[in-house]
Amino acid sequence: MSEAKGADCGITAPRILIVDDEPGMIEILEINLAHEGYDVRGVLNGPEALVQAHANPPALIILDVMMPGMNGWQVLEQLQADPSTAEIPVVMLTVMAQSEDVVKGLEKGAVEYITKPFHISVITDTVKMVLAKGSWRNRDQHRQRRMAEQRRMMKPLHDLFPDKEES
Repeated sequence: MSEAKGADCGITAPRILIVDDEPGMIEILEINLAHEGYDVRGVLNGPEALVQAHANPPALIILDVMMPGMNGWQVLEQLQADPSTAEIPVVMLTVMAQSEDVVKGLEKGAVEYITKPFHISVITDTVKMVLAKGSWRNRDQHRQRRMAEQRRMMKPLHDLFPDKEES
């Protein structure tokens, strides 16, 4: 899908690249994000994502982790290692929901981490937040905050409440 609301007015809609090996997931995201006015393109694998990111750099990438061949972690690492793609914000969208996975994604350079299943408003709100002026400039602070939240969730309860005696 490449037609976006507002495109007929001469306004260039922000381009979003969706990378997921499930065509149905791509279709759901394409329909909803195009409805929000974005120019959306979906690809089914990591190598094609890298080709698209270089050939026609998007404003944002939504990236699944669990894909055959090249997984999302590998795609993210390659995007971050290349100066021509390192500044493209990446939102991870995956079934990998453990706090350790979230921290890993943020440490590798993702600006946000969303777990499946999700409500579509979480995706659209996240895309708006990441692409909003000012939000992107604070991405490192945002990532650090998200990592700290997830690390707190990984601590055992007795570390979080040291004054409480165990019964």
